Amino acid sequence: MTRPAEWPVKPMTSEGARPAEWLEWGAGELGFLGEREARSECELLLETLAGISRLELHLEEKISPSLFPQFAARIEARKQRIPLAYLLGKAAFWEDEFDVEEGVLIPRPDTEALIESFVCHGGFSRESRFRFLDLGTGSGNIAVTLAKLFPRAEAVASDLSWTALKVAGRNARRLGVGERIRFLRSDGLLSFKEEQFDVILSNPPYVAQGDWAELEPEIGKEPRLALAGGEDGLDFYHKICREKISLKTGGSLWVEVGQGQAAMVSSLFRKTGFRSTEIYRDLDRVERVVAGTGHRG
Repeated sequence: MTRPAEWPVKPMTSEGARPAEWLEWGAGELGFLGEREARSECELLLETLAGISRLELHLEEKISPSLFPQFAARIEARKQRIPLAYLLGKAAFWEDEFDVEEGVLIPRPDTEALIESFVCHGGFSRESRFRFLDLGTGSGNIAVTLAKLFPRAEAVASDLSWTALKVAGRNARRLGVGERIRFLRSDGLLSFKEEQFDVILSNPPYVAQGDWAELEPEIGKEPRLALAGGEDGLDFYHKICREKISLKTGGSLWVEVGQGQAAMVSSLFRKTGFRSTEIYRDLDRVERVVAGTGHRG
């Protein structure tokens, strides 16, 4: 590990140091985030590293100096714009925390709009029996959340990445639905042509080629395969519509979309066999979800 230019003096003493000193140093190193966010991220990193709560962190008089090199290494990684979730090993989604690691797409609040839209408008109750596929599951956040919300549903989750499937399976087991979700490696829907689903949901890659350079540096550290959607960002939506033989007649397709893509995806769905489409907004009033219903088969 490269030695930071200025190590705090007291955290390196045998007696330990107050957390405030660690946090002050770390926040200074992460100044590019702004004072408030830098402080918050440092608190999260130190809580996770020391295995204590936020309250305990502020009540603690001393922290063992043996932890400081690890804390400094995480601060240095964050300066290199490694996403905070990778350094914490977890990300919040809906009502749970999901394990994440490098090579796995980090769950985002945007995708909660997909869950909320489906729960409110999908036509199923908590007691409903139906079969759904989470296409491109990543950390498993969609499949696991819906399996918990609909305890009688049968779930299948797929991804091309073995790393993602490993992490998703671990999340499902830890959150109590491991026996109810079948995880499969697949690139698209053709692997499921012998199966039938009432619902297919996906947060597909939708970043347009021209937008890639404008993204936050942290996004560039996530798997490009899970983000890049081709020249106009719509490649994966076309792929789903070509391959949706596994969607039952009368079934529905629910997808997350990027800003400005909803109308185009809605039009594509109507042209490729859905009787109707709906567009739903996220909490920021951005058109974030497109649902195609009444699949003609």
